[in-house]
Amino acid sequence: MTEIKFNVNQFKPLIDTAKSFSKDGIDESEKVKLLQKANEDGTITEQERLFIKGLDSDVNLKTVNDFKSKDSKGKAVSSMTLDIDNYKEETASSDVIKGATYKDIGINKFNFVMKDKNIKPDTLKTQILDDNVLKNNKNLADKVNSFMTNIGLEKEGLLYLKELVNRDPKLSPDKLEKVMDKLNEMVKANYDSKLTNSGYSAKSLAISALHDISAPSNISQKYIGSCAGTTVQSQLALKNPLEYLKMVDSLAKNQSHKEFQPNWTFTKEGLKEDSDTGRNISSKVMQNAIMDVLNESDAYDSTNLDSDGAGMEKTVKALNSLLGTNLQTYKYEELSNNIIEILKASKPSKNNPIQMSMSYEKKGRDSLHAVNVIGMDKNNVTIINPWGREETFPIKELENKIMKINAPKGLDSTLSILTKDQVSAKDSVFNRNIMSPFTDGISNVINNPNQRTEFLKNMSVEQKIDLIKKLNDSTILTDGDKTAMLKILENLFDGSANQDRQIVYKIWDNLIDDKAAKLSLPKLLDTLKTDNSLYNNVATQIYESLPNSDSDKARMLGKVENLFNPSSKLGKEYMGSLIKNSDNSEVADYATDMVKMYISSLNSDNLYTVNTLAKDSINNFLNKIKSTKSEDEYKNIMFQVTENLLGKDVSDNIDKISNSSKKSNLKEVLTRIFTDSGTLK
Repeated sequence: MTEIKFNVNQFKPLIDTAKSFSKDGIDESEKVKLLQKANEDGTITEQERLFIKGLDSDVNLKTVNDFKSKDSKGKAVSSMTLDIDNYKEETASSDVIKGATYKDIGINKFNFVMKDKNIKPDTLKTQILDDNVLKNNKNLADKVNSFMTNIGLEKEGLLYLKELVNRDPKLSPDKLEKVMDKLNEMVKANYDSKLTNSGYSAKSLAISALHDISAPSNISQKYIGSCAGTTVQSQLALKNPLEYLKMVDSLAKNQSHKEFQPNWTFTKEGLKEDSDTGRNISSKVMQNAIMDVLNESDAYDSTNLDSDGAGMEKTVKALNSLLGTNLQTYKYEELSNNIIEILKASKPSKNNPIQMSMSYEKKGRDSLHAVNVIGMDKNNVTIINPWGREETFPIKELENKIMKINAPKGLDSTLSILTKDQVSAKDSVFNRNIMSPFTDGISNVINNPNQRTEFLKNMSVEQKIDLIKKLNDSTILTDGDKTAMLKILENLFDGSANQDRQIVYKIWDNLIDDKAAKLSLPKLLDTLKTDNSLYNNVATQIYESLPNSDSDKARMLGKVENLFNPSSKLGKEYMGSLIKNSDNSEVADYATDMVKMYISSLNSDNLYTVNTLAKDSINNFLNKIKSTKSEDEYKNIMFQVTENLLGKDVSDNIDKISNSSKKSNLKEVLTRIFTDSGTLK
């Protein structure tokens, strides 16, 4: 806590505004109004930001509410004193990954030290100067002393300075000296007025940047989807802290750093509701500039908390530029789980962080999330999550989450992935180069559980798709060939929902766009149609992997509608998925209409497909419609279903069937419609 005096004449507008709010505490919308009041002249001073932050304290809020312009003797009061803690306390993020352990230096160390009133600034200063690194290097000690003087022995700055001297990975005394030279320069620098007129001083920027290079794993994206830019930022802080400080310094002076230009939209954060990202000032400066480059043609605006992230193919360019690396993007949809071997071969560590995108949360902003991998052993992987913490969890968990990595070029050559020449087949028999030690035909190898895993594990996704094409081109497609093709598809769809969705894209691109193949995904499923659980599972996995978001829907829905004809159960399943998962009521209503259309077109010729895929799925769809439609609309749909399933000759009994559906589970009614073989009773 620091006692700060405020001139009541200068702060009267803020004082009066604060007094008009509830005495029970200032909420976020009221903070926005205070910032707007402070910004009426187009600037926000650092003292104004401190005053508003001070109102988080009930004691300070009472002081403001009880303030009187004159004392008991009638003399005008010229100042108001508030105890303000300028440190922004770290808050815990949710636990997401099964079996993960967390290391959060912000919560576990920084919060603890800042809250402990017995740890004084002088205590930290003594501890810093007593460190052997400084005792053995007078030049470094002098530069550290100068910085401590320049920041006025501010506790938060001293805390980060102590961490810097012993950070992991450690900096040599020579590198520490250069870093301290830059910090001493920054704390006295004249920064662009857009920064200072937003309430950020040179000292606050220097201390914020010091935090980042002393604890790169604590750098956070906070409330905005800038994980891609944050992982680039933390890699630079880890690998080259001096370059990091130079970049912050240049951007804050409204100067470019390589291809990165200042993006000042952060100066408007907090001036409207739901626009405060919660990041420290150095992260605002760095992430905005990085995200602006990653977004290319679209101007990045950090006041929009829903701003889109960026793909790994774009971030690899930023990493190569900033760090002088030679990285490329490796993709799950090309390598399948061989991508884990690429990650291991890259030897990730804090000295060599490897950027990775993963399916982190099941849905929402971080369903696709960029992180940095900083360690792997036989069983576990450790990442820096740009939420500001390290996480360690089983590699088994990672296998179903990994999407892409940016790692050194050429690592795929270290794997025993088969070449395209090796993946060649004729009449369902493989070239002897690949068949050894296998002696049977390819279908027999894939259908043998003892051989299948070993045989498929070194193939890329594209090569597995090529196998399916080769088998499909066989002169005679045997039941064994069909089963082998289904087994390959089952192997491909063995990951998380996001991984499987990328596989669908890959298959789509290979089959639909490959005119020479004369094959499409619906045609393939029709060819492989078999009355068994393997076919049911594969077909279900495919429809569940079709995208549901509006952007993906725009890309693929047209193709789905055209290719999955009205009699196709896959088409109905996809529409059912839209009904279930879409937050867009128009999409859901449209999908409901599609379901009605598909159901009304059923006849005895295509009952087979319906029954094979999911006997109770019509029940699920109709129940969904029943919950959203009127009784008459539902009855009309039931009429269409029963008429088409049972034939027009039973239309006289439709009321009986409809009435029975009200008295018993609809599934029981439909069960009576089908026999076990999928034909009409």
